[in-house]
Amino acid sequence: MEMKKYFLGNCISLEKFARKGGGFHKKIFDINSFYLEKNGEKILIDTGYSIHFKNALKYFPNKIYGWVTVAKGIERRVEREIDTIVITHFHADHIGGLKEYPNAKIICSKKEYEYIKKLGTLEQVRKGFILELLPDDFEERVIYIEDLPEEDTGLEVFEKCHNYKGVKLIFLEGHTIGQFGVLEGKQFYVSDAIWCRENLIDLDYPSKITKLIHYDFEKYCEIVRKIRDFQEKYDIEILFAHGEI
Repeated sequence: MEMKKYFLGNCISLEKFARKGGGFHKKIFDINSFYLEKNGEKILIDTGYSIHFKNALKYFPNKIYGWVTVAKGIERRVEREIDTIVITHFHADHIGGLKEYPNAKIICSKKEYEYIKKLGTLEQVRKGFILELLPDDFEERVIYIEDLPEEDTGLEVFEKCHNYKGVKLIFLEGHTIGQFGVLEGKQFYVSDAIWCRENLIDLDYPSKITKLIHYDFEKYCEIVRKIRDFQEKYDIEILFAHGEI
C-alpha cells in the first residue's frame, strides 16, 4: 500500500526562511501527515497540530512559537483508527496531535527525546519543541527507533535503516538530532529534511537564519544533497511535510 497524504492545516512564515532564493513575504506552507497500512497495522506518520497545541500557546514561553510561525486550520485530524504513530522528530507541528490518539503506540528517537529533556523550557521552545504536547503516558507507549532491528537497505546513499514490521526508518539528522524518514517501496517521506521543492530541485537551501532552529545546519544541507542523489539514482518519490515536489 502506498502512503496516503492527509492535509492537516497550514503554517505561515517568511518564504526566505524556507529557501535563500525566496522573498521576505509571508508564504503559506501545508501541514501534512501520511498514513500507511503494513502487515495488518494502521500507521500514521506525524500528526500535525491540534487543539492541544492551540491551548499550549496560551502560556509563556510557548507563546513565542506562535509569534514566529502562525498556524491555521489546526483542528483538522485523521478520522480513522490508528494502531501506531511514527513521530519523525519532536517539533510541535509533528507531535501536536498525539493526544488525539490515546491508544496508539508511538515510535520516535530516544536520542532526540533525551536531548530535548535536558534543555531548559525556553530553549526548547526556541528550537521548536513543546514537550507538554506529549501524552502523560508517553513513556509507557513508546517504542524507540534505536531499539528496533538495524539492517541494510540494499540500496546506496542511505545504506542503513531500522525496521518496524517491514517499514524502513532511516535517520536524516540535521534538522534535529534524531529526525528520521520513512521509506516504503518507491516512496520516501523525509519529513522536514526538505521544507520546499526548491530545496531539492535547485539545492536552494533554507536561509542561514534558520541555524537558530536546526540542530546542525551543515548536516541538514548534506542530507538534502543525499536525498537528491537517492531520488535520481532510484527514481524515488520524495514526500515531505510542508508541500509537494
